Amino acid sequence: MECNCIRRFDGVDNDGLKSASCCIRFGSGLECNCESASCCIRVVIAMGKKEIDIKALRAQAEEAFDAEEWDKAADLFGQVKKRLGRDTSGDVHVCLGIALATTGKTVWAIASYQDALALCDEYETPGIWADAQYYLGLAYRDLRMGNRTEHLARAIECFEGALRVLKPEDKPAEWATCNFKLAQTYQHIPTGDRVAYLRRSISCYEAAMRVYTEDDQPQNWAAAMINMGNAFHHMPSGDLVECSRQATECYEAALRVYTEEARPSDWAMAQMNLGVLSVEPPGGPTDESLRQGIAYFEAALRVYTKQRYPRDWGTLMHNLGNAYRELPTDPGENKQRAIDYFQQALTVRTKWRDAYEWARTQDDLGWTYALLTTGDAVANRRRGITHLQAALKMYTEKAYPADYARVQEHLAFAYRDLGESKAFRDACANAARAYRAVGMEAMAAKAESEYV
Repeated sequence: MECNCIRRFDGVDNDGLKSASCCIRFGSGLECNCESASCCIRVVIAMGKKEIDIKALRAQAEEAFDAEEWDKAADLFGQVKKRLGRDTSGDVHVCLGIALATTGKTVWAIASYQDALALCDEYETPGIWADAQYYLGLAYRDLRMGNRTEHLARAIECFEGALRVLKPEDKPAEWATCNFKLAQTYQHIPTGDRVAYLRRSISCYEAAMRVYTEDDQPQNWAAAMINMGNAFHHMPSGDLVECSRQATECYEAALRVYTEEARPSDWAMAQMNLGVLSVEPPGGPTDESLRQGIAYFEAALRVYTKQRYPRDWGTLMHNLGNAYRELPTDPGENKQRAIDYFQQALTVRTKWRDAYEWARTQDDLGWTYALLTTGDAVANRRRGITHLQAALKMYTEKAYPADYARVQEHLAFAYRDLGESKAFRDACANAARAYRAVGMEAMAAKAESEYV
């Protein structure tokens, strides 16, 4: 009886086989029932050659992976996957996913990690399973298309899944890194209970720093301090004075590691963060705190030039705009200077490349025009409304409710000055509703009391 399965082995005849299983029995040392045993020998040789070829291909893939030649690694691991078919192991899918993600093919990487998880088990193959969960979490965290909140929620599920396997006593470095990434993800969720998410983020950073100590891993420790400082700084409610104090301590602690000479980029980032704290203290800024913030921003500009760090430079331009807008002396001149800084920021913050940051600058630029007391007041308010409405193209109520609410507050101010009562009331109601959706009741009440 002819065996029709053997054709999958390249160049091997299938004559004389009674059944496909005989080849397997022959290769296993069992009795062969073939009429011509030589066909089994040819099959086994072909199987061995195929296995050797795959091993060589995988070795090349791993070599490219280790050399961080990501396009080449993605191509070679893809070939290994194709050759192995249903026999592909979970670690091949993980390596392929990493290579794809590093070359910007995030959606394909997600599919590869999901293939790995379909082949692995949390209890039978915990190491590969945890790797797949961790890297899938990274991919969802970095995915820009679709619903951002849903992607971040899935990333959290993946990181927490990996932490069920990773233990600090067994794999301290991997455990700390996973906690760090989980903390960052909680920090960036734009919807829901922001206070709860930020507190969870701080707890994860504190966990990571059980491994990332200042003496043993100073760079990782400083990175955790900076990020934890950001979480304290962005706390929307509670004891904001205490949160600001703790944020300042975190940034200043990081500067023990991040010096201008040794780590200029990280040093500049810490300077910029301290500047933001000075410009946005609880209870409002003073002339002194604003000038201190400007000094921090100008120090950071020694490193963050437009040519070398265009995005960071754009952030500094934006922050300088916020600082000059709030300066109480020479308000007309300083607000016009603020507008100039915001417009400079928009030369690098584009809608297509940095949509979130672009919208933030549009919001602050619109707000500054709404506050401008020099020139044609009506024209200034109209121009401000144009920029604020541009920001709402990105800051939708569903995707970014807190940002949406802030823009609506600014619109309410502009509409009130123009005497447009219906648009004013609508913007007030929109702001209050969006603030309540993310648990910011105090801000909702403030919007209603000040604008309604």
